[in-house]
Amino acid sequence: MHSQRELPKGFVVIRCPTDGEPVFTGVRMNPEEYEDATLRDLGMRCLRCRRTHIWSKEDSWLETFHIR
Repeated sequence: MHSQRELPKGFVVIRCPTDGEPVFTGVRMNPEEYEDATLRDLGMRCLRCRRTHIWSKEDSWLETFHIR
């Protein structure tokens, strides 16, 4: 169980510019960390199209899942 300060980690996701589908960037953080994060010009090798994409926070969103 998580304390009130310890929020579950989510997955930072972007949309692949090649096919438009969501892809995981390899970054995990909780909502507070994501809100405060400065994410600029980060590179990742896309698992969908195998190309390298450069992304920033403006290109991303945080996917969180609550598993019971």
